[in-house]
Amino acid sequence: MRYSSGEVLVPLKAKATGRMVAAIETFPDGTTAIVRRNVNVQRHTFKPMGRTHLMEPAWCFNLAHLKVAWKRGVRKAVVVAEDGETWRTSLRAFKHAARIYIDGYDLQLALGLSRWTHEEASA
Repeated sequence: MRYSSGEVLVPLKAKATGRMVAAIETFPDGTTAIVRRNVNVQRHTFKPMGRTHLMEPAWCFNLAHLKVAWKRGVRKAVVVAEDGETWRTSLRAFKHAARIYIDGYDLQLALGLSRWTHEEASA
């Protein structure tokens, strides 16, 4: 499924900047997900850089934002790149396989790319 448009139910903002970095969105088919949009893949993919606890690149979500999603019963996480390339996974995967790290501002959960379903951008 393409996550090209959804109604923002809850904007999720970075504590340090107040800028919206994710949102809980609902889609026409009734699906609800925590979504990061317009992501610059080169800049925002978490790269382990020698950290042995996470051996592969990952997508990260703020732990406080994930807690909001879990409390609202959200079951999916979606990352949409600037070009429309999309990754999706279950929030269950974050509970069972993600690793915690601190990005300098907040606690983040990093989930390795092997745990995400990837769709290329449509032409």
